Amino acid sequence: MKVVLIRHGKTPGNLEKRYVGRTDEALSETGRKELAKKAAAGSYPVIDRLILSPMLRCRQTAEILFGREAVQTALIKEDLREMDFGQFEYKNYEELNGDPAYQEYLDAGGFRDFPDGERLKDFEKRCVLSFQEALKIIETKNMRGRTALPDKAGASEEEPWKEPVVGAVLHGGTIMAIMNRLCTQKKNYFDWMLDNGAFYLCEWDGEKLCLQDV
Repeated sequence: MKVVLIRHGKTPGNLEKRYVGRTDEALSETGRKELAKKAAAGSYPVIDRLILSPMLRCRQTAEILFGREAVQTALIKEDLREMDFGQFEYKNYEELNGDPAYQEYLDAGGFRDFPDGERLKDFEKRCVLSFQEALKIIETKNMRGRTALPDKAGASEEEPWKEPVVGAVLHGGTIMAIMNRLCTQKKNYFDWMLDNGAFYLCEWDGEKLCLQDV
């Protein structure tokens, strides 16, 4: 199946370059307008199924891009929420500059656990397992829902089954964790970060994601 991993639109915290993790804030007006403009221009693939983080910014993004009904019928996975940034939560560089713990984090290139926050390894594990579970549920439902297609006049073979296009509206960190662990193409962990509203289009073979050209 095709899988489209979309980062949610901009929030007030994103505009101020804050660590927005467990904070469940709404999209900013700027974020809403940017998404609506892209959606009107046909910038996103048409999807058949939707996977969502439970957080408000992801649900609002999905409603703008795919409509309220898609959100109401989406597969919402609690463990696809963003990382808990602990002491750094909802703070930005200006507020953290001079903090010894933050300097240690920067000196480690970002590969240091957040004080009183979630361990990076634990975060990556929960995101990947939850995402795999969601895709398995969709694969199973798709197989059960298949019905034989009508024969075409003169056709010697059955028409192939149409596999679904799955959209997943998630967080920047969640997408980084998934792509770092499951994508066949390899990058530095932080190179997988997407801008707000951007997406990766991938092919899912049941075990791995293969990045596709958009």
